[in-house]
This record gives sequence, structure tokens and C-alpha cells, in this order.
Amino acid sequence: MPFNQIDSTILFLQDPLRISKKIRWVLGECMAYYHIGYYHIGKNDLMKGVDYLFHSLAIAEKNSMVFHIARNNKTLGDAYARLGDYEKAEMYLKKSVTLFRQLKNKREELLAVNNLGLMFFEKKDYKASIPYFEYCLTKNKRWKLGNLDDIFLANLGASLRFLGEYDKALRAFEQTEKVLKNTLYYYRRILNLTSVADIWIFKNDFSRAKMYLDRVQALQNKYGTNVSQKDIYQTYYSLYKKMGDKERALDYYEKFIALEKLTTQQDKDQKIQNLQASFDNEKKNNEINLLNQSLEKEVLIKSIFIAGAILLLLFAVWFWRNSQKLSKQNKTIESQRTELQSVNAQLETLNQGLEQKVTERTNELQQANEALIKKNEEIILALVEGQTIERKRVASELHDNLGATLSAIKWRLEAINGHNLTDKERKIHESTLEMMKGAYSEVRLISHNLLPAELEKGGFKGALEKFITDINSSEKLHITYDLQSEHVPTDKKMQLELYSIALELLNNVLRHAKAKKAHVMLYAKNGNTYFEISDDGKGIKNQVNGMGTKSIQSRVQSLNGTIEYLPQAVGSKILLYFSNL
Repeated sequence: MPFNQIDSTILFLQDPLRISKKIRWVLGECMAYYHIGYYHIGKNDLMKGVDYLFHSLAIAEKNSMVFHIARNNKTLGDAYARLGDYEKAEMYLKKSVTLFRQLKNKREELLAVNNLGLMFFEKKDYKASIPYFEYCLTKNKRWKLGNLDDIFLANLGASLRFLGEYDKALRAFEQTEKVLKNTLYYYRRILNLTSVADIWIFKNDFSRAKMYLDRVQALQNKYGTNVSQKDIYQTYYSLYKKMGDKERALDYYEKFIALEKLTTQQDKDQKIQNLQASFDNEKKNNEINLLNQSLEKEVLIKSIFIAGAILLLLFAVWFWRNSQKLSKQNKTIESQRTELQSVNAQLETLNQGLEQKVTERTNELQQANEALIKKNEEIILALVEGQTIERKRVASELHDNLGATLSAIKWRLEAINGHNLTDKERKIHESTLEMMKGAYSEVRLISHNLLPAELEKGGFKGALEKFITDINSSEKLHITYDLQSEHVPTDKKMQLELYSIALELLNNVLRHAKAKKAHVMLYAKNGNTYFEISDDGKGIKNQVNGMGTKSIQSRVQSLNGTIEYLPQAVGSKILLYFSNL
């Protein structure tokens, strides 16, 4: 269930809880506390959920409601397992198994035993978890309770997989697929088939792994969610990485990161909406309370006026009957007037106190919002740092592993004595050596450009100037530049994205434009930041389906920018402009 639906459900359950308390309906109060706690745990608000469950458990134990005692113990065990307190988790889950067994509630007993196995799984004691899942499967062969076997089989397969018993795990997952195949539990099927594909990857049977992944993707396209799509992308990434297909592996890794970023943003937006809903609800409650107080004040004033009118009428009667009592009656009226003034003063003080509380609450919510904004900024910074770390890792692997291998091959080729070869063999040897030198240079350039040290030390301007200097020194292309420092963005993520765009464009000019000269500019105009590359070659066309063009367009869009390819009489010009750098 999505978070917004969980929050709505929790809010809705507050009314049954309030009504049950008001009419003293013990069962309703016990069930309301339980379900509120259950949904808080569902949204990972574990401690608050545990607090509600203990309220429900106390009521159930006081009134000897065995089923509700058992159910609360089972959910408390699940909560403590997620909190990492496995000792308490085991205690509560075993209590629930015993109570459900006494009640002869077979379904709940098996689910509680299954959760005991999951507790050991969470604890990473996979060997200890297996007997619980096997017990559930054995019992259900006799009891034949529907919609349970696939759960037990999937959990058994997961434990066997982490123990490295891949063949047994495969049999468990294949049995799970047989159970689920003719059901509507598509999400379970997606998770199960993804696990099968993952095992075939571990067994290095890449064709079977891809076959299962293609089946999973077909189900995903019809019935999946963003969460299951992330798992599929991650498994595709593992497959192609292990196959050595780095281009496809990188493509799926980028899809995984993009979807993870999207779901994180959606969760963040939903939390903001929930906070706003909570604020609006509290604001409405305050308005209702103020309205009720206003009505009570009006009733009080009306009552006082009615009492005064009655007193005046009695005074008139008394005056008609006995004028000698006039002085005493005047004192009574004066006393009532003083009391009315006192009541009005108290009401004014109360009103001022309420206004102060509303102001304080508004300030608290404003501070909470500021803290949330700060936290979001920290998350964005952490994401950039994570991307930077990953680029460093990939660059290091390219340089240290592939670069070292190519270097070793180059040395061996250089060690071959060309004089002992035929003319044909010598030509092949020389061309192969040149190709190997070029490949070695390309790997070094790629590893350097993934995240050059100059970008961390000197920022965008320093890194780009170093890259241009390297190109100029190669004498393949002469590049001039004009980079205005005051218009370079200060944000690390923006610098990294802009640097990656510049590298991709300059590499395109270097490889495809057949140009002799190029010019790079960074400047500001009419409130926008412009980045411009021009060359005197044949130019680069806007190839919509090209991987490089797609990468550039994606990065430009991430900076809310626009890219234009401008043909010239001689050469071409590429213009990018951004409104918020």
C-alpha cells in the first residue's frame, strides 16, 4: 500500500478509536489500536507502531482476548526483527505460535512460524531459517491452506541461495513459479523469476539468466511497479557486468540510478504532502476549537444577559411591591456587573493565550519545514558525492586493471624481435602494436575524464583548461577558449554535469568533425549562462539516436538547459544556454 494511502488509513482509524473510547467498547478500542500500530509499522515508523501495539496488547490481556493477544505478539515480533532486536522478536513470535496453536488457527500458526524463519533470515542465520520454512511446507501438504505455499517456497529458496546451494534454491523457485503461474499474484511472480535469473548469473549460465529476465520484463511491463523495475535493472546490470558487456551494464546501471532517484524524489514529495496534510488538519482543528470557544462565549454572554433581564424584571416587581428594598437591589445589580466584567476579562486572557499558542505552533512548523529543506539539500549533496565516488571507482578499475593489462600486452609485443619475422608478419606486428598503444591511450583518457583530479582541485574551469591543453599538445586539434570565471556555477553537481557535457562535445569534434581549429566560450547574456563550441570542420549533426547525443541531451535537461546545433558557412557551432546556473 502506498504511503499516502497508509497515512489516510491511519487518520481514518482515529475516529473509531475515539468513538470506542467514548462508548467504552473494549474490543473496538483493542482493534483500533492494533490496526493503527500495524499501519505505522507498514510505513516503517516502527517505534510508534510498537507503542500502539502495546496499548492493544494490554487491553487484550486484561480482557483475556486470546486471538488478539496472539496477533499482537506476532506483529510485535515482526517489528522487533526489523529493529534488529532479534531476542525480543523470537520471544514474541514464539508466544504467537503457541497461542495460535491453542486456538487451532492453522493459517495464523503457519504465518507466525514463517515469520520466525524470516527473523533468522533477517539475522543472516540462513541455516537456522530453513527448518521453519520446511515445517510450513510439510504441514500445508496436509492442511492445504490456499495462497501460502508460494510464500514458504520463495523464502526457502532465498535462504538456500544465500547459503550457496543454488540447485536446491532453483528447485524451490521453480516450484514457486508453478504455484503462482495461474494466479493474479503478478508482483510475487516478478520477484520470484528475478531471483531465478540471479541464480543463473551466479552459475554463469548467462543465456538462461537473460531468458528469465526477458520473461520478467514482459510481466513488469504489464503489472510491475517502480520498486520491481529497480530490481530488474539491477539484475540486468549484474548479468552484463559478469558477461563483460560494459556498455550494456553501464546502461542498466544508469537506468537503475535514475529510477532510484525518481522513487526517492516521489517518497520525498509524498512526505512533504503528508506533512502539509497534517498541518492543514491541525489548522482546521484549531479553527474548530476557536469557533467552539467563540460559541461558548456567545452562549455565556447570552446566559448572563438573560439572567440580567430576569434580575431586572424581578427588580421591577420588587420595586413596585416594596420601594424600601431599592438600595439593596442596586447593590445586587452592581455585584452582577462586576462579575460580568471579571468573566469578560478572563475570556480576553484566554483568547490571548490561544493566539500565542497558534503563533508558537506556526513557528514550530516553519522550523520543521526549514529543517526538511536542509535535509533535502543534504540528500542531494550525498547523491552527488555518491556519483563522484562511483566515477572514481570505475576510473580506478579502468586505469589499474584494463590499463595495466593493455600495458603488459604492449610490452610483450614490443619484446618481439621484428627481424625474425616475414614482411607480412612484421607489418601485422607493427600495426597491432600501434593499435595497442592507441587502445592504452584511450583507456587512460577515459579513466582520466571520468573524474579528473583537476575537477576536484581547480573546479570546472581548471579541469576543462587542462583537458584542452592535453588535446592541443597532441596536435590533432588546436582549441582556443574564453571561460569567464564569474559565470562558472559553484554547485559541485552542476560543475560535474557541465564538464561531462563539454567533454562529450569536444570528443565529438575531435573524432568526427575533421576540424583543425575549435573555440570554446563560457559567458553570460540577458540573465542566461551560455556555453558555446565552434569548429572549422564539417560539423556534427544532431544525431537523435546516437548514444553520445542522448547522453548530452539528458545532462542538459538535468540542468534545465537547452541545446542548439547551428550550421555555419564554414564549420559548425553548438550552443547551450541555462537559465539557473
